[in-house]
Order: sequence, then C-alpha cells, then structure tokens
Amino acid sequence: MPAHDHLLELMPVAEAAKRCGHDVAVAVSGRFAATVEALGLEHITAGPDWIGDFIDSIDRNVPPEEMDDFTQDFMAEMFCGDPATAMGHDVAEAIENWNPDLVLRDTGELGGYLAAERAGLPHVTVGVVDFNGMMLGSGVVAALDRRRRQFGLPPDPDGRRQYAYGHINMLAPDFVPEELELPNVFTVRVDGVRRGDVLPAWVGELVDDKRPLVYASFGTAASTIPSYGPPLTKVITGMGDVDANVIVSTGKSLDWHGKEIVGGIQVPENVRVAEWVPQGLLMRSIDMLITHGGPATSRQAIVNGVPVVVIPLLFDAFKIADRFEQHGMGVQLDWTSLTPGDVATAATTVLNDPTYQRAARRLQARTLTVQPIDDAAVKFLERIHAENAR
Repeated sequence: MPAHDHLLELMPVAEAAKRCGHDVAVAVSGRFAATVEALGLEHITAGPDWIGDFIDSIDRNVPPEEMDDFTQDFMAEMFCGDPATAMGHDVAEAIENWNPDLVLRDTGELGGYLAAERAGLPHVTVGVVDFNGMMLGSGVVAALDRRRRQFGLPPDPDGRRQYAYGHINMLAPDFVPEELELPNVFTVRVDGVRRGDVLPAWVGELVDDKRPLVYASFGTAASTIPSYGPPLTKVITGMGDVDANVIVSTGKSLDWHGKEIVGGIQVPENVRVAEWVPQGLLMRSIDMLITHGGPATSRQAIVNGVPVVVIPLLFDAFKIADRFEQHGMGVQLDWTSLTPGDVATAATTVLNDPTYQRAARRLQARTLTVQPIDDAAVKFLERIHAENAR
C-alpha cells in the first residue's frame, strides 16, 4: 500500500529474500521509488496514491465506540475498493512483464492478491496490520468478491482464498493467539532494527542513572492527520511533570504535520522532540513507551520487554491497547478526554510499579522463543514456491 509504515514492514522479508539470492521487485506507487531503490531493490510503479485522499476524508473524530464499524467500512471501501482494482491491473501487467514465481503482499493490499489469483501464482500475506481475521469480516468479503468478479475469478464466499497459500504472522502468539487460527499461518518475530541503524549521539546523553528514559510516538501515519495533534501535545506537556528524560517523535511522513503539532506549545526541559529516530533500536534503551498502539511499534515494545502507556487512535489500536492491559504490561488512556495530568499520572504509575515491567519481560521471554523473520520467512516462501511451482 502507498503508506510509509506499511512499506517498511514488508522490507525485512524483501531484503532477506535478496540476501538469499532471489530476485525481488517492489510494486508501489511512484513516490516511493526512491525509498525502495535506496534499499537496493527494484521498484515497479503500481497503484494510485489513495492514502492522502483518505486522510483528507476524515473530517470528524471517530469515537472509540464506533471504531469497529468504522474499521470494517474502511477496509471494505478502501482495501477492496477502486484502489484495489487499479493496483490489481498494474500488478497484473508487472506479472506479465517481470514473470515472478510468487507474490508477497501486505495483508491489506488486495490488488496483488487479485492479480496473483488471475495469473495462477501463489501469493503470501505479511501481517502488517494486526488482527488479520478482520479481513474475513462479512463486509470485506462481500466487497472483495465484487472485485474478484471484475478479474474473472470465481466467488470466494468465506474470503479464505486471501490466505490460501500462506500468511506470515508477525504478532506474538501469546499476545494475539487467534492469529494462529488463520489458514496456512507461519509465525515469526520482528524487532524492527534495520541493518545500519545507529542512534544519534544525543540519545546517549539522555541515558543516566538518575531518571528513566521514556519514548513517545504516535507513529508515521498519525502525524499526517492534523486532528491527532492535540493528544500528542498533551503527551509532551504532561511528561514535563514526570521525573524522566523523554524523547518524543512527532512522526515524519511524506505529508507531515509535525511542525504544526509542536509549533504552539512550550516543550518542557526534560523533553526532547525529534522528527524521527530509529525506533526499533531505541526500544533497547528505554524504560517505558507511550504509543498510539500501532502494529509495528507494539511489536517492538513486546520483543524488547518495554511497559507501555497506550493512547489508541485508529483501527486495530484499540484491540492492541486492550491486550496490553490484559497482559498487565501497561495502561490505556482515552484520547478523546485526554489531559496532560492523565498522561503524567499514567506514566508515573507504570514507571514506579515494577509489576508492569515484570509483565512486559514475561511476554518478551515467550515471544523470543519464536524464530526471527529474516531467513526463516524466506525458507517459508521457498517451500510455498516448491509446492506450487508452475
């Protein structure tokens, strides 16, 4: 999909496949060509840039109690809508010209699925989004079947053709055990550290023996939605009353509102605001995370045993926040009524109560029993290819 965070979540598998000697090309809209090529991979221009239009269409705040219905409607309209058809035609052309053996795709990117099905190619999903069973919801399945008809494909009344060949699950099995019920699932762990990642020198200066180090981020996508700026400003303000050194990433995406987020507030002396830091690497040094509950950030917190304060904003983040609370490794706040005082109280509670840290370490240990994504995922893809070779 034409979203920075989704693209980067696919890259560990793509890069590992190339290291193992396979030819890899990445089909994504043209504005990501430089990002793909900087990783040493071939870029194929495919699909429209629909994410920006979606963001512009969110002209109201979606309250938490409406989020499940909003998410299913969004997936049916956007994942299975006209962008999927356009992407499907572009990927079909790429299949004809590039002649791949297998199509690997983000779970929510269905154009590649439609093109692969029509070409008779095996296709594998990577669980970039969490709670991938949502893709089997009735609204999504009905909308996807309409697209299947456009591509001359037979009906798929239960939607399970999406996972017909394989699904790479990046969620900790103990965190979301229902992911293991998806067809043909293969589970890996991801820590989000990219080859060559280095922390900026100023991060080391914030680690001392007097105060814990806290990291706060609402991800790369939330900063593109101006209405989500206020919760982050309340995090910045509230953490000024916490005895901790704090790093806040405003998120630097292609359509960035980070400067607007922090432009009108006084940043406390103990808070360092940055556009971006290598988050997966930073997770190894922090004592607590404040997050919107994004999938990638949550996976990194789990694999590093970091307790959390979760302020869910969109989609599956509310389910993720509930799981963090159920596992005892964090607390959840409501962004619609959030105050700086709420942030300070929650952060102080999690930092001062060792049971949150112990719970995080317990889930971390269970997660570290799962094989890392890298070459394990490639071997999984190789097996699928061997079983379905043309």
